[in-house]
Amino acid sequence: MNYVVLTGRLINIDENLTEEKRLNFTLAINRYYKNEEGVYETDFIKCKCFNNTAESTLKYCKIGDLVGVKGTLQNENNTMIVSVERLTFLSTKKEED
Repeated sequence: MNYVVLTGRLINIDENLTEEKRLNFTLAINRYYKNEEGVYETDFIKCKCFNNTAESTLKYCKIGDLVGVKGTLQNENNTMIVSVERLTFLSTKKEED
C-alpha cells in the first residue's frame, strides 16, 4: 500500500500551472526529535497536485501556510515526490510586526 499523509509549511510554490494543470510545491516538515546539537532538523518534501487541487492551492495558499496533504509517493527521475490527492489548509503563518 502506498499512502502518504504529511503536515508542513509551504516554502515554495510554482507561480503558474503547467499545461496539464500541474502545480509543484515544497513542504518543510520539522522532525519530532532533536539532533545531537539539540536542534530540530527539517525535511523538505517535493509535492505535485493537479486540476482543481492545483488551482485552489495557487489561489488560496501562500508561502508559510501550514497545510496537510494526502497522496501517494512516486519516483520521478530518481527523485521521490508526493502526488497529492487532497490538500487541507490548516493555518496561516502569523505576520511579524
